[in-house]
Amino acid sequence: MNQEYISLQGRPSYHVIKVGNIMIHILLVDDEVSFLHVVQDSMAYNEDFIFELVLSADEALEKLNQSRYDVIVSDYSMPDMNGIALLTHIRRSSSIPFILFTGIGGEHVIIEAINQGVDFYLKKGDAPNIMFAELAHMIRQAADKNNAEERIRENEQKYRELFVNSSIAIMIYNQDRILIDINPAALAMFGLPSAAEVKGTPLFRQYSISDENIADLHAGNPVRYSKLLNIDDIVPANSYHGTRLGLIYADISIIPHLTGDGTISEYYVQISDLTAQYRAE
Repeated sequence: MNQEYISLQGRPSYHVIKVGNIMIHILLVDDEVSFLHVVQDSMAYNEDFIFELVLSADEALEKLNQSRYDVIVSDYSMPDMNGIALLTHIRRSSSIPFILFTGIGGEHVIIEAINQGVDFYLKKGDAPNIMFAELAHMIRQAADKNNAEERIRENEQKYRELFVNSSIAIMIYNQDRILIDINPAALAMFGLPSAAEVKGTPLFRQYSISDENIADLHAGNPVRYSKLLNIDDIVPANSYHGTRLGLIYADISIIPHLTGDGTISEYYVQISDLTAQYRAE
């Protein structure tokens, strides 16, 4: 095994590729150094693949602590820690795409791998040209899915930061028009100490929305209007009333969020307090 490791370290573990391509970083795990090289060499036409080759699950875990990868491709049969044990360990803290090589007739391995969260699996005994073509397709699918999920998480984080730090009062209602979130600016506007004071209150009852505006919202159209609001209509009578009472003159925007099939998943409400301007006029 030591001689094999020296051999592995002696040859490049990556392909030289064109600058500017979107690269897919792949951690390839197998205790057979010859198979690692066969995989790498057979997939050299994929210029956007960067392979890191390791000979054990323990070494793979060390690499994962040191570097970022887009996909893991691992053999099942390895000493000390097999591929499913590696997958189980990784799934405790990461959803990184995982592709498992299994042996012929390893149906029980496949079932266990699926239960542990494997993304794809391949049988080692298949014809090499078919096997490596399938592997390349799986790697691309897994990397694309992972990148899309990461973009969603990044966008959600950015949205959350905007929501929390906005100077505009913002409230979010679910598809049943029940309040599920409220930002600090809205809490300050209504003199509330926490979101718990108003979560669960209905949208249409709070803002005295006209029948015409309700019809527009049901059709998925945003509405905007200005009116005097009574704080007691916003904060239910049986809850904490907050530190602010009376009337405010508000500019109100209600924006339905539509899913891909056109159904409404949420309503975003933005309120600007124009009371000072209203009184000045």
